[in-house]
Amino acid sequence: MRRGFTLVELLVVIGMIAVIGGAMVSSVSKAQLRAKISKANVDVGEITKAILAYANYTDDGSLSEVEMDNQPAQEEKLKFILGKETGRDGTTVPVLYNGAITGGYINDPWGHPYRITIKKGDIVSPVNMPGLELRLFYPNWHRLSGGEL
Repeated sequence: MRRGFTLVELLVVIGMIAVIGGAMVSSVSKAQLRAKISKANVDVGEITKAILAYANYTDDGSLSEVEMDNQPAQEEKLKFILGKETGRDGTTVPVLYNGAITGGYINDPWGHPYRITIKKGDIVSPVNMPGLELRLFYPNWHRLSGGEL
């Protein structure tokens, strides 16, 4: 009667575990990248909706007082969607965006601030506000374009 495993059997089992572990690490890292991309898409949509909701909230339907051109999404500049601005009638603007703010910036999942352009333009927005041009930029879009998903 034989007791224990031979060295070859032990090495085969360890090799199989290593191959399975490598495949798992690869799958998990791809899933994490997909999750970050999904979160960035949701963030951009929420920020855009919050800015447009604020434009509807104002009397004249404009964002002229918060005009920005490709600036980092900073808490101080975007306090109008974070519920920290006092309206003309003395009431606080309702919170329109509840996203994470780190170091005063609204950051993407990779830790870099989103860049926002809000300026007067010739574009008529979907909510029928002429003169508003709104763009959000993914700071890490270059990372997403060349890789496999």
